[in-house]
Amino acid sequence: MRVLFGEGVAQEIIKAIEEAKKEIIVYSPWISEKYSRLLEEKRKRGVRVEVYARESEKRKFVRRKKRYLALAVLSLLSIPLSLYYPPALFFSLLFPIFSLLYIRGSPTLPFTAINNLHAKVYVIDGKTLLSSANLTESSLRNVEFVVETEWRPEL
Repeated sequence: MRVLFGEGVAQEIIKAIEEAKKEIIVYSPWISEKYSRLLEEKRKRGVRVEVYARESEKRKFVRRKKRYLALAVLSLLSIPLSLYYPPALFFSLLFPIFSLLYIRGSPTLPFTAINNLHAKVYVIDGKTLLSSANLTESSLRNVEFVVETEWRPEL
Protein backbone atom coordinates (compact mmCIF):
# COMPACT_ATOMS: atom_id res chain seq x y z
CA MET A 1 0.00 0.00 0.00
CA ARG A 2 1.17 3.49 -0.82
CA VAL A 3 -0.30 6.73 0.57
CA LEU A 4 0.25 10.05 -1.20
CA PHE A 5 -0.82 13.44 0.10
CA GLY A 6 -0.21 16.91 -1.24
CA GLU A 7 -0.60 19.21 -4.17
CA GLY A 8 -0.78 17.46 -7.52
CA VAL A 9 -0.75 13.88 -6.18
CA ALA A 10 -3.95 13.17 -8.12
CA GLN A 11 -1.74 13.13 -11.21
CA GLU A 12 -1.04 9.51 -10.18
CA ILE A 13 -4.62 8.68 -11.18
CA ILE A 14 -4.17 10.17 -14.65
CA LYS A 15 -0.85 8.39 -15.08
CA ALA A 16 -2.47 5.06 -14.16
CA ILE A 17 -5.34 5.67 -16.60
CA GLU A 18 -2.93 6.57 -19.40
CA GLU A 19 -0.92 3.39 -18.78
CA ALA A 20 -3.96 1.08 -18.40
CA LYS A 21 -3.96 -1.99 -20.63
CA LYS A 22 -6.98 -4.08 -19.50
CA GLU A 23 -9.49 -2.38 -17.21
CA ILE A 24 -10.51 1.02 -15.84
CA ILE A 25 -13.38 1.46 -13.39
CA VAL A 26 -14.07 5.04 -12.31
CA TYR A 27 -16.32 6.21 -9.49
CA SER A 28 -16.13 10.01 -9.51
CA PRO A 29 -18.99 12.49 -9.07
CA TRP A 30 -17.39 14.96 -11.46
CA ILE A 31 -15.51 14.17 -14.66
CA SER A 32 -14.22 16.91 -16.92
CA GLU A 33 -14.52 16.72 -20.68
CA LYS A 34 -10.75 16.31 -21.03
CA TYR A 35 -10.75 13.13 -18.94
CA SER A 36 -13.95 11.85 -20.54
CA ARG A 37 -12.07 12.02 -23.81
CA LEU A 38 -9.12 10.15 -22.30
CA LEU A 39 -11.42 7.38 -21.04
CA GLU A 40 -13.17 7.21 -24.40
CA GLU A 41 -9.81 6.91 -26.14
CA LYS A 42 -8.80 4.03 -23.84
CA ARG A 43 -12.14 2.31 -24.52
CA LYS A 44 -11.58 2.60 -28.27
CA ARG A 45 -8.16 0.97 -27.79
CA GLY A 46 -9.76 -2.11 -26.24
CA VAL A 47 -9.50 -1.29 -22.54
CA ARG A 48 -12.68 -2.23 -20.63
CA VAL A 49 -13.96 1.06 -19.18
CA GLU A 50 -16.78 1.46 -16.64
CA VAL A 51 -17.70 4.92 -15.41
CA TYR A 52 -20.00 5.90 -12.55
CA ALA A 53 -20.75 9.60 -12.05
CA ARG A 54 -23.55 11.92 -11.04
CA GLU A 55 -26.54 12.31 -13.35
CA SER A 56 -25.68 16.00 -13.74
CA GLU A 57 -22.49 15.04 -15.61
CA LYS A 58 -24.50 13.30 -18.31
CA ARG A 59 -26.83 16.29 -18.62
CA LYS A 60 -23.83 18.64 -18.83
CA PHE A 61 -22.42 16.93 -21.93
CA VAL A 62 -25.83 16.69 -23.60
CA ARG A 63 -26.50 20.40 -22.93
CA ARG A 64 -23.12 21.39 -24.36
CA LYS A 65 -23.76 19.45 -27.57
CA LYS A 66 -27.23 20.97 -27.95
CA ARG A 67 -25.85 24.46 -27.36
CA TYR A 68 -23.18 24.08 -30.06
CA LEU A 69 -25.71 22.62 -32.49
CA ALA A 70 -28.08 25.54 -31.86
CA LEU A 71 -25.26 28.05 -32.42
CA ALA A 72 -24.30 26.30 -35.66
CA VAL A 73 -27.89 26.52 -36.92
CA LEU A 74 -28.15 30.20 -35.93
CA SER A 75 -24.89 30.95 -37.73
CA LEU A 76 -26.18 29.31 -40.89
CA LEU A 77 -29.45 31.24 -40.62
CA SER A 78 -27.51 34.49 -40.33
CA ILE A 79 -25.84 34.05 -43.74
CA PRO A 80 -28.45 36.17 -45.59
CA LEU A 81 -27.92 39.00 -43.10
CA SER A 82 -24.16 38.76 -43.40
CA LEU A 83 -24.39 39.51 -47.13
CA TYR A 84 -24.81 43.15 -46.08
CA TYR A 85 -21.59 42.98 -44.10
CA PRO A 86 -19.13 40.67 -45.94
CA PRO A 87 -16.67 40.09 -43.06
CA ALA A 88 -19.51 38.53 -41.05
CA LEU A 89 -20.08 36.01 -43.85
CA PHE A 90 -16.73 34.42 -43.07
CA PHE A 91 -17.76 33.78 -39.45
CA SER A 92 -21.27 32.71 -40.44
CA LEU A 93 -19.74 29.96 -42.53
CA LEU A 94 -16.81 29.08 -40.30
CA PHE A 95 -18.57 28.78 -36.94
CA PRO A 96 -20.97 26.00 -38.02
CA ILE A 97 -18.03 23.96 -39.29
CA PHE A 98 -16.17 24.28 -35.99
CA SER A 99 -19.36 23.59 -34.02
CA LEU A 100 -20.09 20.41 -35.91
CA LEU A 101 -16.48 19.27 -35.55
CA TYR A 102 -16.73 19.94 -31.80
CA ILE A 103 -19.96 17.97 -31.51
CA ARG A 104 -18.47 15.11 -33.53
CA GLY A 105 -15.41 15.05 -31.25
CA SER A 106 -17.35 15.32 -27.99
CA PRO A 107 -17.07 12.41 -25.59
CA THR A 108 -19.68 9.73 -26.06
CA LEU A 109 -18.54 7.66 -23.12
CA PRO A 110 -21.48 5.76 -21.62
CA PHE A 111 -21.71 5.84 -17.86
CA THR A 112 -23.99 4.84 -15.04
CA ALA A 113 -25.53 7.68 -13.06
CA ILE A 114 -25.48 7.61 -9.27
CA ASN A 115 -27.27 10.73 -8.04
CA ASN A 116 -25.57 11.33 -4.68
CA LEU A 117 -22.19 9.83 -5.52
CA HIS A 118 -19.40 11.32 -3.44
CA ALA A 119 -16.80 8.51 -3.40
CA LYS A 120 -13.77 8.64 -5.65
CA VAL A 121 -12.51 5.15 -6.45
CA TYR A 122 -10.36 4.20 -9.43
CA VAL A 123 -9.72 0.51 -10.19
CA ILE A 124 -7.07 0.28 -12.88
CA ASP A 125 -5.50 -2.98 -14.06
CA GLY A 126 -5.82 -4.71 -10.71
CA LYS A 127 -4.82 -1.88 -8.43
CA THR A 128 -7.25 0.34 -6.57
CA LEU A 129 -6.75 4.05 -6.02
CA LEU A 130 -8.90 5.58 -3.28
CA SER A 131 -8.80 9.34 -3.41
CA SER A 132 -10.33 12.65 -2.48
CA ALA A 133 -9.83 13.80 -6.09
CA ASN A 134 -12.51 14.04 -8.75
CA LEU A 135 -11.48 13.36 -12.32
CA THR A 136 -11.13 17.08 -13.18
CA GLU A 137 -8.30 19.46 -13.95
CA SER A 138 -8.83 21.43 -10.73
CA SER A 139 -8.47 18.28 -8.62
CA LEU A 140 -5.05 17.74 -10.14
CA ARG A 141 -3.93 21.11 -8.74
CA ASN A 142 -5.59 20.77 -5.33
CA VAL A 143 -4.12 19.29 -2.20
CA GLU A 144 -5.58 15.78 -2.32
CA PHE A 145 -4.79 12.29 -1.11
CA VAL A 146 -4.41 9.05 -3.01
CA VAL A 147 -4.17 5.62 -1.39
CA GLU A 148 -2.92 2.96 -3.79
CA THR A 149 -3.56 -0.67 -2.89
CA GLU A 150 -3.79 -4.07 -4.55
CA TRP A 151 -7.13 -4.59 -2.77
CA ARG A 152 -10.03 -4.90 -5.20
CA PRO A 153 -13.37 -3.80 -3.80
CA GLU A 154 -16.57 -5.69 -4.53
CA LEU A 155 -18.17 -3.06 -6.77
